[in-house]
This record gives sequence, structure tokens and C-alpha cells, in this order.
Amino acid sequence: MADRARGPATGSPRQRVTDSRLTEADGTTELTLVHHLDADANPADVGPGWEYYLDMLVASREPGSDRPDFDDYYPAQSAHFTAQG
Repeated sequence: MADRARGPATGSPRQRVTDSRLTEADGTTELTLVHHLDADANPADVGPGWEYYLDMLVASREPGSDRPDFDDYYPAQSAHFTAQG
């Protein structure tokens, strides 16, 4: 799957490519999501979004669960993802 997105700092168009893979082992299905970043992509701008959307997915599967607030993720988690780089 590919889509067009605007980079957060510059507003410039950026190609974003993600893959999703389903594998089965012992009756359990595993979903793997892979985000192929451009060489100039900043993980500090991308990582918090992944955390947010994955937490939204978990919240959607748990009845009565509160939805996360994006402001709790970005820029709060940016330093963590910068350290991963």
C-alpha cells in the first residue's frame, strides 16, 4: 500500500510506503506492519504516529476503552524515537 503524505516539518510531499503481512503459526495469525522510510525521514516525526494508531487499534478492540489523544504522543515521544535512530 502506498499513499501520499505531507512531511510535518516542511509540508513537502513525501512518498510513504507500508507493507502488511499476515502469517499463521500454530493456529494464530500474526500481523506485521512495515513502514519503509525515505532516507531523509525523521523517526521522531513518524514513530509517535505509529504508536498512536496502534493504540487506537487496541482501543477499538477493547469495549469501553478510551481512545488515545494524539497530543499525548507527538511531540512527547519524539525524543524516544530520535534516540532509536
